[in-house]
Order: sequence, then C-alpha cells, then structure tokens
Amino acid sequence: MEYLLIDNLSMIMTGYIGILSIFILLYARKNFEREVKGTKWFIWFVLSIASVLLLILSGDVLFILLGFILIGICLNQLLLSFPGRDRSQVLARKKFFVSRLGDFFFILAIYFFYQSFNTFNINEAHEKLASLSVDQRESLILLPGLFLALAALIKSAQFPFHFWLPETIEAPTPVSALMHAGIINAGGYLLVRLDFLFISSNTTIAIIFISGFITIFIGGFSMLSQVDIKRKLAYSTVGQMGFMMVEFALGLHSLVILHIMGHGFYKAYGFLTSGNREITAPYSLMSIRIRIIFGFLTLIAPLSIYFSTANMKYSMLSLLALIMLGFTPKKKWLFTISTTILLVTSNFILFDFGNWLLGSGMQVIINSKVIDYSTIGLLSFFGGFVLLLPLFKKISLLQRLYCYSQRGFMSEYYTDKMIKGIK
Repeated sequence: MEYLLIDNLSMIMTGYIGILSIFILLYARKNFEREVKGTKWFIWFVLSIASVLLLILSGDVLFILLGFILIGICLNQLLLSFPGRDRSQVLARKKFFVSRLGDFFFILAIYFFYQSFNTFNINEAHEKLASLSVDQRESLILLPGLFLALAALIKSAQFPFHFWLPETIEAPTPVSALMHAGIINAGGYLLVRLDFLFISSNTTIAIIFISGFITIFIGGFSMLSQVDIKRKLAYSTVGQMGFMMVEFALGLHSLVILHIMGHGFYKAYGFLTSGNREITAPYSLMSIRIRIIFGFLTLIAPLSIYFSTANMKYSMLSLLALIMLGFTPKKKWLFTISTTILLVTSNFILFDFGNWLLGSGMQVIINSKVIDYSTIGLLSFFGGFVLLLPLFKKISLLQRLYCYSQRGFMSEYYTDKMIKGIK
C-alpha cells in the first residue's frame, strides 16, 4: 500500500512549502528569540510545518487526517504564544471548537470513503472509481464527497466558520504569516487532491459554491473598510479563500493550485513586512468618468463574452483586466496597462502549467450553466460596485454597510458571546 503520494502536485507543493518555510523560519527565529519561551514556540512552529508536509505527501486519507489533527494541535499552541492575553485565550477556544468540528466531518468522510471503496488509499480509490460507469460512481461518492466538502470549508475558514481567521493577528507575526500563507490553504489542496469524489456531484458543488461566494463578499467588504494593516491582510485572506472555493466549484482545479501558491507568497510577504510599512499618500486615480465607464463595462463585458464564447477563462480574464484598468493611477497609466497585458497573456501559460501539475487524472464533470453565469454575474457586480463606489458614498445604506463591514459583520461579537456562554 502506498503511504506516500509522489507526483507533480505533491512535489511542487512540497517545494512551495519549503521555500515559504525558509523565509518565515528566518523571521520567526529572530522574533521568538526575544521571548521568554521563544525556543518552545519555535519548536511548535517547526512541528506545524512538518504536519503540513505530512498532509501534502500522504497517499492515505488516515494520514491526511493525522496531518490535520497535528496542525490543529500545533496551531493552538502557537495562538497561545501570549497566554496572558484575554484575546489569545478566546481565539484559541474558538479555533479549538472549529477545528474539532472540521475533524468530525473529516472522520465521517473517511468512514464513508472506506465504505465506498474498501480502502483508505487515494490511488486505489481513484482507480476503482475510474473503472465504473457514471451511474455507479454517483452512489459511491455522494456521502464521502459531501462530508469532505464540509470539512474543507471549515478548515479553510468559509462562511459561517470564517470568524476566527481575522483574529489570528493576535498571534506573533510569523504565526500569522504561516497561518494565512500556508495552513489555511489545506482545505483547498484537500479538495483538489480528492477531486474525483465530486464527479457529477452538483449538490456538493453547490454547497461549496454558495459558501465560497458569501465568504468572498464578507472578506472583500470587510477588507476594504479596515484601517489596520494586519486586519486588512487577514480579511483579504478570508476573501481569497472564498475565491479559491468558487474556482474549485467551477472545475478550475489548476487555478486553485496556482491561487494557493500565488496568494501564499504574497500573504507571507505582506505579514512579514507589515511592521515596515510607511504611510504614503495614495495615487490619484483617473477621472471619475473613466472609472464609471470601466465600472459599467465590468458589469456587462464578462457576461457578454461568456454568452458568446462559453469560455470561462476568457470571461474571467476580461474581468481581471477591466478592474485593473479601472483603478489606473494618473501618473502610472502606462505601467498599469503594460502590467494588465502581461498578466492576462501570462495566465494562458499558467493554466497549462496548472494542468501539468494535476496530471491527466479524472476530470470533474459539472454541467451547470447556472453556476457559471452566477459566478460571472456576482463577481462582475462586486467589481463594478467597487469601481462605482464614489457614486454611492452618500447613500445611508452604504454607510451602514461600511460600519458593519468594518466590524467583520459582527461575527467577532457574536462568537465571543457564544464562547463565553460555553465557558
């Protein structure tokens, strides 16, 4: 039986975690050496990275579960780096309850996985499923796929289990960097690794899609209204994890892996340099008329492109280009246009690279135009709304939305009450 799964995906992810870990560990060593129990926290930090590697390289779902449990234990210790702080205690309790709930659903997924395939090995289950007809597959994958999806949504801080992630800024900076750049991506990696459990499973995919989209709006609006740099980065992670889940629901699995790596490097850099940021005047954007033009184009063009081509890739790239161009600074217009062209064209190469990472495994078959049009429409609305925001700033409803989003839509307040009640 293969306990290790060595392929393109696991090797690239191992290299990614290795590079990321080196820089975070160098920062952590200097950070923890000033603390009384710095050596203890540094050991827990290294064990957290080892647990992530166990999860990535495991070819057996039992060892993946072990990796998840070990990550939870190590992270709980790291979140209590300052045990004297009340917020650290509350955060650790929140994370403990959420992690145990995720573990519970994962155990159920493993139980039904074994019931369906009579093995815990991922490759053996994949091969057995590939040999069956479509009708036979559906009965085998429904329950393991459903509970796996719930576990992944909880592990990746998706609505309604997102409330604890922004509070991890209470922990030391290297812990926040490890959490937001590495550990939080485990749910998305798990879905891609076991993607054969979602073949034709529209109900499960719909759950992932809806949870991911709600998380995008919570994280996106909350991020825009924050003034503290670390909270802004934290809510950005919430929104990015939502994007990752929507990408998976659309069947863009190669994009999920590329998103994990790109977001991880960016977020590690963001947290590790957050203490060195200087206050600078923002760039002056192009005139409001130009933003209005790009705002309305963002609302219309991506849907029109998908309607005429039925190609999700073209539609999403047009959305990316329009939003970037809509925020063009007056003095940086040539740089912005050049960067937009570079990003859009390079994405075609990145998609091919992502497909190479995933190999020639079984493709997920989801025939849902509703999900496709809903994704493009909602993302276009969100992008257009942000571009057109100056037109709405005096509307009282928008001002109330700003107040609620600045407080994370009160999730911290209500979960604090819940935790204190349990205590």
